[in-house]
Amino acid sequence: MVDNSNKILVLINDTDMLLAKVCRNKFEKQGGWEVVVTSDYDLAISMLKYNAVSLLMTELVINDQQGRTGFDLVAVARKEYNDLIIAVFTELAHTSDKEKATSLGANKYFVKSKTTINGIIDEIKLLM
Repeated sequence: MVDNSNKILVLINDTDMLLAKVCRNKFEKQGGWEVVVTSDYDLAISMLKYNAVSLLMTELVINDQQGRTGFDLVAVARKEYNDLIIAVFTELAHTSDKEKATSLGANKYFVKSKTTINGIIDEIKLLM
């Protein structure tokens, strides 16, 4: 069994698997974090429930057969896991989306077209 007690576990939930994999690679190499990628609301909730996740990074627009969104994931994650750092990484650039996500408990809000993965890593490190 690998001792991951010192590792920071990051959960990336995004339906853009290529981007999620790029993020995973950079997070692991530059952040030194262990990263798990999901693209499903239920799987993300399960990962949070059964693993010591330190950071959840989620898209707001997610595919879910029950109509749940990343906003819903942020709200549930914040309610259940108060110490969890939650970052939104999304295409939604409207101020109202950012306000809604932060009011639900997101610590950081990143617009994909306006930020770099390195910038995200730098900002997340400040929260850890």
